[in-house]
Amino acid sequence: MVLAAGKGTRLFPLTGVIPKPLAPVTDKPIMQHIFELLAGTGAREVHVNVHYLADAILGRYGKRPGWAAPILHFHREKKLLGTAGGVKRVSGSAGFDEAFVVIMATR
Repeated sequence: MVLAAGKGTRLFPLTGVIPKPLAPVTDKPIMQHIFELLAGTGAREVHVNVHYLADAILGRYGKRPGWAAPILHFHREKKLLGTAGGVKRVSGSAGFDEAFVVIMATR
């Protein structure tokens, strides 16, 4: 699971325009680095919670033809639930029934 719902206030004013998970690091969004890392581990599915500027993230990664692995599932929070709230909400709806990894894209 990738936590990508937060506002990333420590990177303001950059995050006033783009969400922190899309902030570029070595010419790639932070989130892209995370997805590539997870793909390299053999992860088959990744669940991502989004909230702040979610449409920018969904516009870039929500419908990715040709993106083979991992399969991306996005969960939009209506209001920020905090770290534990986001994990609890997604783990319940995603049906996590065994151990899983949580990676923060917004801290």
